[in-house]
Amino acid sequence: MGNDMRLRVLHLGCPYLPYIGGSSMRLSQILEALVSVTEIESYVVTQQPTEDGRYSKDNELENVNGVLVHRVQNLLESLKATKRIVHRHKIDIIHAHGPRPAFQASLLCAGKTMVVEHHGLHDLSFVKRQLAKYAMRKAKAVILLSEASRKRAHDYFKIDIKRAFVIRNGIDLANFQIESTRETAKRDLFTVGYIGTFHEWQGVLTFIKSLPHVLKQSQQIHYLMVGQGPCFDEVRNYIHRYDLSSNVRLLGAVPQSQVKSYMQKMDVIVVPRPSTPATETIVPLKIFEAMAARRPIIISRVGGLLEILAEGENCLAFTPDDPEDLSNKIMILKNDPKIGLALAEKSYMLVQKQPDWKQVALSLADVYNSVSC
Repeated sequence: MGNDMRLRVLHLGCPYLPYIGGSSMRLSQILEALVSVTEIESYVVTQQPTEDGRYSKDNELENVNGVLVHRVQNLLESLKATKRIVHRHKIDIIHAHGPRPAFQASLLCAGKTMVVEHHGLHDLSFVKRQLAKYAMRKAKAVILLSEASRKRAHDYFKIDIKRAFVIRNGIDLANFQIESTRETAKRDLFTVGYIGTFHEWQGVLTFIKSLPHVLKQSQQIHYLMVGQGPCFDEVRNYIHRYDLSSNVRLLGAVPQSQVKSYMQKMDVIVVPRPSTPATETIVPLKIFEAMAARRPIIISRVGGLLEILAEGENCLAFTPDDPEDLSNKIMILKNDPKIGLALAEKSYMLVQKQPDWKQVALSLADVYNSVSC
């Protein structure tokens, strides 16, 4: 530690604001909460530029709501910045977000206390798996987002379960309290919402492919899609190919401050993820946001989602990668708004028991304190 006994933690391998995504929002919320409830100093090296495309100069640290951020253009700059910041600012703990930055940090800063966080556990090649195992053996703690992820990390990487800590996403309920579903249900047009990255592993293609099945049953359906990503053009092309433009609105990426206003227009929020090693273990932030917004939720039957929600009790669920099954669940809520109201109220009661970001930050601080002793 520095002379003032404050812990200094450097975060590597994660996008950061202004990028909007599950991992960047989780990290920024936790670190900003750490500023308010602890004296831990947080540093971030990220390859995400500012909104105007600017990167940091050699020793520049941008203060983003109390978090000190250094922005680089590539991996080589990231490695140089990491070594420089560790030495210049007397970093106590390196918090690596993923196996690759963990391996790099274990070589670059040998002897430094390291924590590894896995946002999603993917199948790796033999070589990458061995490198990941090496990095995690060097780590004093491994942070995971769900109990399912904790078990898989133990089985897949053979890590000591005592060094694995589950720190789920938090939620700021006040930020997502919006118009009651009871009022939106009175509208003739039923709006089905998707919020997230346009990527195959998010299930966005299953979502849009459910629309033709829905329209066979009702024309009073509108899809509202918020987000951007590698599948955006594929989604747009599908809409044009099947003449769905009058029933879909593609918004692209929007500032996080506007997400709440678009949630207010949605009568149901769909989280349509396929079944993969990552989705079976990830508990996404958007689930808690939808619950806090009192919107009925339709999820695919994957472990990360079913760890939080219970099918038929506080959500509806469909078979992953099955657009027709998804359309049937949408029509259940379209035809009987009372079902949606009941599901939304029960999920809202559940999310009220979830920790807020300050509580999550304190849990992370406990991990830091335990490995720094």
